[in-house]
Amino acid sequence: MNEKNRIERKMAEVLGLCYEISVNSEADCFFTYSPHVNGFDVVFHERGWKEDHDGEWLAMCKELTCDNLIAVLDKLYELKVDLGGEM
Repeated sequence: MNEKNRIERKMAEVLGLCYEISVNSEADCFFTYSPHVNGFDVVFHERGWKEDHDGEWLAMCKELTCDNLIAVLDKLYELKVDLGGEM
């Protein structure tokens, strides 16, 4: 598997966890990919998104790499456990 494929799989895993956390808890987790700069962000709102309330930035990466994705995956899996384990 080449680097591009590894990045695609990790990015899909991040998106999947954001979705799983958002639909199975009161929290909202946003994943944004910015192709024009090849970067991504992950923002977490523990009690759900509300206008004029800042979330917690789990990632604000200017470079899309496997290492950056793995780092945010670690944070998302930890959040998943904190929110009630298996969702």
